[in-house]
Amino acid sequence: MRAVSWLAGALLALAATAYLAFGLHLGLEWIDEGHIVYPAWRVARGELPYRDFQQLYGPSVFVLNGALLRLFGEELAVVRAGLLAVKLLLGALVFVLARDVAGRGLALAVTAAFVVIWGTPIWVFNAPYANHYALACQLLAVAVLLRGRARPLVAALVAGVLVGVGMTFKQTAGVFAAVTVALFLLAPDRTQGEPAWRRLLWWAAVLATAGVVVAYLRERTPAALVLALPLAGLVAVAAGRGGGDRGGGVRAQPFAALLVFAAGAALAPVAVGVVFAAEGTLGRLLADTLLELPQRVAWFIPLKPPDVRGWFGAGTFGLVLWLPVFVPLAAVPLLAARRSGPGGDAAPWLLAWTAAGCCLAMYPAADMPHALMLLPALLPLLAWALAVAAGPRGVRRAAVLALAAAIAVAILRTPVQQARAVIAAPIGPTLPRAAGIRTIPVAADDNAALLALLAKEPAERELLILPSEQMTYFLAGRRAALQDREYVLYLATTGFVHPEDARAAFDEEGAIARLVATRPLVIEHDVGPYLARVRTMFPTLAAFLDKYYRERERAGRYTVLEPVMGPAGQVDSSLVPPAPPSPPGALPH
Repeated sequence: MRAVSWLAGALLALAATAYLAFGLHLGLEWIDEGHIVYPAWRVARGELPYRDFQQLYGPSVFVLNGALLRLFGEELAVVRAGLLAVKLLLGALVFVLARDVAGRGLALAVTAAFVVIWGTPIWVFNAPYANHYALACQLLAVAVLLRGRARPLVAALVAGVLVGVGMTFKQTAGVFAAVTVALFLLAPDRTQGEPAWRRLLWWAAVLATAGVVVAYLRERTPAALVLALPLAGLVAVAAGRGGGDRGGGVRAQPFAALLVFAAGAALAPVAVGVVFAAEGTLGRLLADTLLELPQRVAWFIPLKPPDVRGWFGAGTFGLVLWLPVFVPLAAVPLLAARRSGPGGDAAPWLLAWTAAGCCLAMYPAADMPHALMLLPALLPLLAWALAVAAGPRGVRRAAVLALAAAIAVAILRTPVQQARAVIAAPIGPTLPRAAGIRTIPVAADDNAALLALLAKEPAERELLILPSEQMTYFLAGRRAALQDREYVLYLATTGFVHPEDARAAFDEEGAIARLVATRPLVIEHDVGPYLARVRTMFPTLAAFLDKYYRERERAGRYTVLEPVMGPAGQVDSSLVPPAPPSPPGALPH
């Protein structure tokens, strides 16, 4: 019987792998995917984040993907193969965590939902976002903590290291993971007498968490308060009814486990700091990821009020938007009733803390893509809540599971339809460095024409693409002329920054001086509001291009501009300051 189970599991794993891999071979995204892939390629060529280019994410997403490109070749398929491994790890973690608290049947159901949704061929799941890697580290840490009953302090150390590694991918994800583990470890157990020092330590952790949440939400605190409701609900229940039994495992020695966990969590960030300090660029690392660049980002999509009418028929997929709030909130009364379900008491509590912390990741963008990104953290807790609400047998169990199945079918219909639409679309041209990636015509046709045109240019010729489209830099194998300012161009393109902040961070005069010195081709792509937005934000740069660049030819909707200026001294000095030195450490092609 065990052999049959193993065989069935292997077949299901192969089917999931094939489905996820198939979705990764469909479609390209020029702006969002490009702003991660192109910097990773630059790291593969020996450059260093923050020293040679700006970025908001932690360095690990670029170092990891840069290493893959260096080892296995400069192809987009290499990055996506690495992303496939992350998806498979997340799927395995969803299954294992759900099985432990809800049984194999519900675990298979929620894992299947994860595979279907995360296999949808859209940019959210095809781009190597830092959150994907950080979430995998966090859930792996949860699994380690829950399986560390024999050697709890070792488990706490390993989990801390994993959370710290996740922090080097995406800072906020790692911080919230660390905070929720601390709350889990220190939450009181009302079935036992708690010493006063433990209660004081718990309330200190609660107050520190409140400070982190308020600081993170900043001026959006009232509008984003709903995202903190699950965390507040769990704190209230843990304070009044207890936060799970102390039993065995890491909660049996909460203070020691927290110290070991904190030490492990500090290892990776400290190591990164030491490396960048040795390169003389620790200040730039802190400015880009914590102190300056994050403060310039002006991006806020508030959570829309729930529309129950939209949760029926074709609009049922809109329910996903509220799952990060609903799932941990639904767990609050179940945990308050001390109905722990098949997996014991510690597991559902840690899953609930994790899901509530991930809910905060919906700030600053409480939209569908970000809700979908959080599903792996929600599905094991959802499986537990369904198991507890359904009960062991009888009509209630059948009714709850039937309702859950109906909602799941309605939700999954949208990603299935999306996949079918992409598959049915005509095949676009094969692009350089995108072997095996099936593109959709129109944008890809234009890009293929542009790449063919650029292939005739000298290898050392740099480009400036407006609006920011860093995937084209990667596919063309070309350096960006303003590479140290490319991330600000990305923020301007997407509208994630106020114009005055964009101009303060971009330094138009320095950019013009570099264009005069290097005389790159300028590519303008006039589709949607993006080009007009960039030109409006940087009027001095736009005036310089209008005066000293002329259209040479077109490639679909791309316009190729050639410099018509003479030597640097023969242009309008009011638009051209002295040329700055090249960025340190930059490697020529």
